[in-house]
Amino acid sequence: MPKLPKSVACVLLLLILIIPFVLLELRGIEAYPAVLLPSGDRVVTTSDGIVTFGMTELVAVHSDGQEEIIDPQAFFGNIPIDYWQPIARRGFGLDPEVITSFSLGVWTLSAKFSPQANAQQQQQLQAWMNQRLEFLNLKDIETVRVRYPKVFFDIDSQTEVSREVTRYFDYELD
Repeated sequence: MPKLPKSVACVLLLLILIIPFVLLELRGIEAYPAVLLPSGDRVVTTSDGIVTFGMTELVAVHSDGQEEIIDPQAFFGNIPIDYWQPIARRGFGLDPEVITSFSLGVWTLSAKFSPQANAQQQQQLQAWMNQRLEFLNLKDIETVRVRYPKVFFDIDSQTEVSREVTRYFDYELD
């Protein structure tokens, strides 16, 4: 096989790598096999000594409205800790139909997910959540909330500057 000139090899490499780069930049999707970065699967930005990153929190909301952070590892018990965020993000299996699409010029890729949770499955989830909360000695809980705050952290002083909740999802317990 003949050798390619270096400039042609560079152009070919650029073309091969541009697709995963565009997917990551436009949709936040990293193609497999992914490059493992120090921040994991989250985007971390820095500006003027402030690091900004997103988090996922599991919160118990008492009947009086007071919030209490739940330790995900204790709450999920024997479920591996790596799975808690995807499970919570997908509504513990009770989310309505989700249509995801990605457009790149004239091409559009879309996927439709339709988890169908009936009343019995909803009751089973609520019973499981109540059991896990009872195990953690959390009483009088009305809602389990999955919260997504954006955290601003000062590198120099090693302190959290501020935190703002970008979105959250509530799961009512009857």
